[in-house]
Amino acid sequence: MKKNILFNRMPQSGPGKAFKYVLCVVIIVNIVCCGYSQTKSRSKVLTQFSFAVQPNEHEQHSNEILQFIAQGNGKMRAYTQFAIEGFVEMELIKTDISNQYRLDFRINELKYSGDHKIKDYDLSSLLVPNGFTYKILKGSKAGGLCKFPGEKVVLFKNRTFPLIGSVGFSCSKEITIEDLGFEAGGFIFDKTGVEQLGEFSIALNDYYSLEQITGLIKEKLDKLKPDDPWKIILDDFAVCDIEEMVYDIQYSPLWNYASIFKADPLGIIAEAQRVSEEVITTRQLYANLFESLHEQFLKAAKRELAAGQDFKARDLLKQSLRIHPGYFEAHFQMIRMDLDIQRFDSAMGRVQLLWNDYYPRGSYYEPTVQLSDSVYGLWMAYVRKLIGGQQYTEAIKELESCFSICDNIRLYQCDGSHINAMSTAQN
Repeated sequence: MKKNILFNRMPQSGPGKAFKYVLCVVIIVNIVCCGYSQTKSRSKVLTQFSFAVQPNEHEQHSNEILQFIAQGNGKMRAYTQFAIEGFVEMELIKTDISNQYRLDFRINELKYSGDHKIKDYDLSSLLVPNGFTYKILKGSKAGGLCKFPGEKVVLFKNRTFPLIGSVGFSCSKEITIEDLGFEAGGFIFDKTGVEQLGEFSIALNDYYSLEQITGLIKEKLDKLKPDDPWKIILDDFAVCDIEEMVYDIQYSPLWNYASIFKADPLGIIAEAQRVSEEVITTRQLYANLFESLHEQFLKAAKRELAAGQDFKARDLLKQSLRIHPGYFEAHFQMIRMDLDIQRFDSAMGRVQLLWNDYYPRGSYYEPTVQLSDSVYGLWMAYVRKLIGGQQYTEAIKELESCFSICDNIRLYQCDGSHINAMSTAQN
């Protein structure tokens, strides 16, 4: 079984705002209405199919049907347009028939509205050999297979996302997973429903191999602006080219974990490991896919430091270390920043992390020892300054903190000079 990718392209916007919005996704579904035959001929066109909405709280609309008329390769006309607002759950379910699966939808907290606008949809480039009917029932599950053209891969497993728009379909008969595809597009609005934040698209398509996944990720990374590497993780909606990818390991069920608006690579990896009999460790995944991304974060952090943006620089360094926890250069930069503001305990604590990573050997073992010497020396100089200024309480706190951390990493002992300093401070 090949491995899958969850791959959703979201628009870029300013960092740090993603979770301040209650997002609504307006999904305008380009329903492709073509015939289905045993030979799967593309010349046969289905002339009509229906879309039904039956929310319990709007019984008067329960019999309303949205009719689409497909005219060959020309236009598909929607005589009635309905809007659905709620949370949709999608699940890919294996059927009793070999190599056949069902895509299940469910809507919760449904709100409903309808109008009678006539809209045309261009079918000239949307030919596929299947027609669809689908009902969405509030609080219930209804399943079916959908076939739409698309280039991206999105598999949902009991995940919810807010939406408003026309959604929900099923094929009249089941098809094999190789034929399965789904695509929908629309717009993202803020919680007021007024300000448009960007466009949105999802698709369900065939499988990608690990090599294809890696290639796609690298291609996306190569297109990033050098000044904007953090957008992959920090942007409101830049979550899916990298973070929202999961693997269907060889013996795992044929579905993937997904959450459209979640930018948490570690959480996704953990979920992938939970559902897989064979796991890919965090370090392996980063090594395969992120490559030099941690270096890009470090460079961006240095630029922010040069511009006097210490807080932003520290955040970028944290992102670099999240990708590569043992990245010596990023740790070194964090230590320098800590020393600049006399946070010696934080600096030495970070030395301890490096010591644990590289002791008793490793390419950065000697630099780590040298770095610890420097931090220790600066810390003791600061203690002597406190003592000289008769700030004995502060000096004692610093000494106790220093001895505690240094003892943990087994680098130093409390020699005579330190004991004398402690005695002087206490007196």
